[in-house]
Amino acid sequence: MSTYAPLPTSAHDAHSSSSRSGRPQSDASLLSRVRTELHARLSGSALAHALDQVKPRTARVAAYSLAALVVVSLVGLSIRHGTARESALTGADARGRWGSYASWLGDWSSGRSTGGLGEAGSGAGWRDLPENEGLLDPPLELEPKSGLLMPPEVYPAALNPFKRANAAIVALVRNNEREAMRNSMRSLEARWNRRYGYPWVFLNDEPFDEEFKVGVKKMTRSEVFFATIPKEHWGYPDWVNQTYAAEERQKMVDEKVIYGGSESYRHMCRFNSGFFYEQKVLESFDWYWRVEPGVEFWCDIDYDPFIFMEANNKVYGFVIALYEYRRTVETLWDATREFARLHPEYIADDNAIRFLVDDERKGLQDGDWNNCHFWSNFEIASLKFWRSKPYREYFKFLDDKGGFFYERWGDAPVHSFGAALFAPHDQIHNFWDISYRHNPYSTCPKNKALFHDNGKCECYVENSFDEDGYSCMPRWWKAFGKPAQYEKIDKKVSDRFIRLSITPLMVVSFLASIVTMAIAASLESHWRNTRFPSISHRDRERILLTAGVWGIVISLYSLIGTLVKPDHIAFGILFHLIAFVIAFILYMVGSASLTALVDGVDCGDVDWSRCNVTKGLVVIGWIETVIVFIILIVVVVLGFKARSGSGLRRSALTDA
Repeated sequence: MSTYAPLPTSAHDAHSSSSRSGRPQSDASLLSRVRTELHARLSGSALAHALDQVKPRTARVAAYSLAALVVVSLVGLSIRHGTARESALTGADARGRWGSYASWLGDWSSGRSTGGLGEAGSGAGWRDLPENEGLLDPPLELEPKSGLLMPPEVYPAALNPFKRANAAIVALVRNNEREAMRNSMRSLEARWNRRYGYPWVFLNDEPFDEEFKVGVKKMTRSEVFFATIPKEHWGYPDWVNQTYAAEERQKMVDEKVIYGGSESYRHMCRFNSGFFYEQKVLESFDWYWRVEPGVEFWCDIDYDPFIFMEANNKVYGFVIALYEYRRTVETLWDATREFARLHPEYIADDNAIRFLVDDERKGLQDGDWNNCHFWSNFEIASLKFWRSKPYREYFKFLDDKGGFFYERWGDAPVHSFGAALFAPHDQIHNFWDISYRHNPYSTCPKNKALFHDNGKCECYVENSFDEDGYSCMPRWWKAFGKPAQYEKIDKKVSDRFIRLSITPLMVVSFLASIVTMAIAASLESHWRNTRFPSISHRDRERILLTAGVWGIVISLYSLIGTLVKPDHIAFGILFHLIAFVIAFILYMVGSASLTALVDGVDCGDVDWSRCNVTKGLVVIGWIETVIVFIILIVVVVLGFKARSGSGLRRSALTDA
């Protein structure tokens, strides 16, 4: 009878044991010895029964698979660690980070200036420029009382010597939106206007209270103007049937149309469509930047968009384009085509009709509107354009139709049609380089080198709305192309592609887990009422039953996270790795051990029931094992993408 010595406790012991025997042990004999020893030590447990039936070849497969999973897990953890480290650079790390920007700062920062801010060939960097001519910071001044050299009061915009446009930042806001407006101002001032000093103009259909005025004045050093909208610009015109308008509003309320019952929303849309540019407070301005309460800007804006528009002969600038809810503007397109038939002389050559109509060959009159429009809560545009005769007559034509009240015509599609028809397409500009958020959508510049490696942006490119299924930017790009700087990131994985790649796998895993659980549960129920073929059969069946339940839970949780709430924790790589590594181990152990019991068994020769069902459980167990392994591979690949700002959401890497 064979006897076995205790298992070696280290590599040295194993080598010594092998040396004493006079010949090296083979992998098979060593594996057999390990299996037998584990059986002896774990006698009576479920794991002992499982291991008892596992053949050496199956065990090797399991061991190699588990080793692969360890590597997968380590890769995931390294990705997480890398992301966390990147977001917490301090000390020497931060100095190293700045060191990598030599190409951006150039010779000027390194003390080898050849012109520009220093004397040509002076060999002095900015730290050594005496007084630096007031271009960076004014010189310190002696404060008599303290005897200290103190910085003078500085208005950053005053230090900016460059040309300004005749422009203003305009906000239509109510008194009760003070804090939301202050947040918008804080964001835009910090990111841009503190260096340019453009005035703010606040409009309200009611007089602003002192609390609002004081609150917003504290947010800027620029001039601030307040104006109350005249009653004739915020109310029902004489030709509108208010009874019919009320009936139509009620229909929209019954249909749960957003703002369907709101009168003030309709007054606002009409005002923004045709009266805001007529306000006396704006008469002296040529350009405006529309800013709403509660918006955010997530990147530094290092140039003047007004000067850009002026220098490049642009008239309308937007950030987000999306689909309109057709129920609210059912007759607007027909009214627009009617106006175009009456005034063909107003339609610009080479206009942007290609953006509004899918079939360019049909044109304005025969083509149907695809519902795309520019989201007008962000606009940088020419006031002269809105004051032009074509647009004024277009608005008057629409206003006479009463659609602002009988339906719910918005200023966004009205402005979009006006810009697209009355201006050449090259006078319309997409500010793709401005990161902007207006709930629920946001944009983020995707060129990593220009916007993210230099600390200029704090947004996440995978959260950008540009390539969302509800975005109309793909239609704009198809019609008029993308900026060259944008094209550099085009090969990265889009958020939509990630969802489409993960979702089918999760659905298949979910269905396979349901089948696994159902078969295992039926065996459990049947054998409880009769008898279990053996304790080993019971233990293996229960392992797969547990695996099925676990697979259902994590697959469903992940589906909810990726489809319903894209920034959910379930979209994080760490969640996937941990959850599906556990699932893989359960399926692998259960399937491999149950295979050992039924492999080669002829169901006609055994005395235990449900033999064929047991074999079916083995098959579905192995199928789900393969599916889970594929999911893990996909997660790791997308995890590497996430590290460079695409793939699985960066924000979820550390949140998971």
